[in-house]
Amino acid sequence: MDNQVSLNQKPKIFEKDAHIAVIGAGIAGGCLVRALMRRGINVTLIDSAQAPGSGASGNPVALLAPKLPRTQSPIGRLMTSAYLHAVQFYDALEGEGACVWSGPRGAFAMARNPDESERQQRASAAFNLPKDVIRLVDQAEATALSGVEVPKGGLWFERAGALCPPAITAALTSDVTYSQGNAAKFQEVKDGINIIDGDGASLGDFDGVVVAAGVGIMDLMPDQVWPLRANRGQLAYLPTLNPSPRVPVTYGGYISPLVDLGDGQQGHVLGATYARRDEMPDAEWAAIRAADNTDMIENLQAHLPVLSPDVPMGGRTSLRATIRDYIPLAGKVADNLYVLGGLGSRGFLTAPILAELIAGQMTGGPLPLDDDIINALDPERFRK
Repeated sequence: MDNQVSLNQKPKIFEKDAHIAVIGAGIAGGCLVRALMRRGINVTLIDSAQAPGSGASGNPVALLAPKLPRTQSPIGRLMTSAYLHAVQFYDALEGEGACVWSGPRGAFAMARNPDESERQQRASAAFNLPKDVIRLVDQAEATALSGVEVPKGGLWFERAGALCPPAITAALTSDVTYSQGNAAKFQEVKDGINIIDGDGASLGDFDGVVVAAGVGIMDLMPDQVWPLRANRGQLAYLPTLNPSPRVPVTYGGYISPLVDLGDGQQGHVLGATYARRDEMPDAEWAAIRAADNTDMIENLQAHLPVLSPDVPMGGRTSLRATIRDYIPLAGKVADNLYVLGGLGSRGFLTAPILAELIAGQMTGGPLPLDDDIINALDPERFRK
């Protein structure tokens, strides 16, 4: 049965040495690889690219800092748990020798308008986290912490920072069997799933499959009712700024500290646009748009007028899978089939804990989140 696998009442538990395919080699797939292999599962990572981390997870920098809502809603508690877990996760990865952090630790989220200031104050009170995790700072302290003069105060995340996606993805997938292939559909086989590529050839039989293919989920699992959308994001690479932020600063957009851009270049990453993929022709979505660069620079100067960037020296576009209710898909779809997707621009924040959730569900182990949050993440929620 193409792309459908029968649901059973009793969840299947995968034992050690089971063979699981993870489809998608971005941050979600990389975190799944690590979580499953740590439990003794044999994993094959499948992606159409030549190497892991070639899609949205291939940006030169990712920011690790949550945007918390006003109350302890399930999504707010998810973001808090995800952030605390991710900090430990990336610190442990760095302890293993990976190059994880770009520049000093910390991140500043500026309260760019009264509504944002009110949200930050209520969130800080509602979640009541330790001051070394999150705290409100005034304009003077924010300026001292960020390294550039900022016009307003906001939230300071002491343990946050700028991440290095290519190094992280490479470290997470270094020991996995990697198979380059374009997974197109599934077929049930005895006790498992056969993955078939676009030409009708088999990519192998597996005991189970986790689909973590970003926007590719929509093509690979078209019969699902998930309200996923492909959103185009564009980044601009700026020459060294003077003054230069020492940590990431967010203000609706964001500016990174000085980071490696690849090919021996250093600069700042300015981001990011957010546009529906279907708003432009196929031939244009991947091209750098000068108008988008202009909009991002004007937004930067409106909120951080002390910065005067030169003409961008490059940039990057990618597609991010977003979902209508902003809550990721994480869990069981069918007996041998799981999904991790809809992470949007928060993949490096949420993927580590959601991968642990799925690995725990698959192997019958402890789960890292409360039941109401797990229910909110359930891929079957749109059928209920």
